[in-house]
Amino acid sequence: EGNQLATVSTGAGGVFSFELNEQDDPDSLVVSKDEYREKRASILISGRNEEDLLIDILNNEDLCLNGSKEIIPEEVITLYFDFDKSVLKAREKQILDSVAAVLLADPKATVQISGYTDGLGTDKYNKKLGEKRASAAAKYLKTKGIDGSRVSFESFGECCPVEEEKVNGRDNPNARKKNRRALVYIRK
Repeated sequence: EGNQLATVSTGAGGVFSFELNEQDDPDSLVVSKDEYREKRASILISGRNEEDLLIDILNNEDLCLNGSKEIIPEEVITLYFDFDKSVLKAREKQILDSVAAVLLADPKATVQISGYTDGLGTDKYNKKLGEKRASAAAKYLKTKGIDGSRVSFESFGECCPVEEEKVNGRDNPNARKKNRRALVYIRK
């Protein structure tokens, strides 16, 4: 692995800096963020700032982390939906891209998707909406090359809320937001 010279955090704009001594000779950078895949990259100088004759300021090429959350088998992943909708949002598609990558890398892995709704609407309607949500995720995985025999889904409607939608008789809209979901479970 080599020796670690420094650990730094980026600012709001994603820029970082650190000092090197003459004896330091780094050959790579490791970039990480919680819940994302770590990236190791060679140092590639894209520019030099020579305003100060006593200090060399070197600019590295831009580094980008893969925008997909790192998914591990046996983990339950939550996808969220808008009120009365079963359309996958950009964040949910990114998560499913990572699920597909895990499934493509492990041909024995399967996925179970469970659809849920908030408590508004009839039981019958919510059962159907939960099915549409789970089905949307399953169909998306199939578009990524995952065989349908490896993907199963089921609707639980308004069953099993993450949070109660009424607290002391008062409406709790944030709870309803959390309850509009599909759970994705990767099995080995």
